[in-house]
Amino acid sequence: MSSSIRHLGLKITSADWRQEIYDSAPYDEAASTYGPLTARADFDDIYAYGLPLPAGGVESAQSVTRARIFEHIALTTQLAGPIPFAG
Repeated sequence: MSSSIRHLGLKITSADWRQEIYDSAPYDEAASTYGPLTARADFDDIYAYGLPLPAGGVESAQSVTRARIFEHIALTTQLAGPIPFAG
């Protein structure tokens, strides 16, 4: 199990992999503009689109801003419906 977690950690730190799987360019640009979310006070902050995409937000690096994760999820699920989970 620990080798799988270590392998995942190595993949996540690869910019090419994040871009391919998650289309992370806007978030990487926001992190370089606003700084990384690594402080203890940032534990529930994320970079997200200021206006969620289901509400008509623009999918560009300029619309990515810092947000609280729980509030962002609550707003997005109100606009787009519940998040589907496998299983």
